[in-house]
Amino acid sequence: MVDILNQLSDNQMALAGCLGAAGASLVLLMISYHGTGGNRGQRVEKSPQTLSTREENRPERRAA
Repeated sequence: MVDILNQLSDNQMALAGCLGAAGASLVLLMISYHGTGGNRGQRVEKSPQTLSTREENRPERRAA
């Protein structure tokens, strides 16, 4: 294996490194995608996203 790497030119070594990095990122992307509950076919319950304005505790404000 070391002999093969020694025979590669700088451009070939850079290309091999880029392909290796792209392959590694693809593997991480697949793990991330399949590790999410929503992508595994499981139902993910979402809570409603509401903000309480608490208007009942605030005195009425009007412009002067």
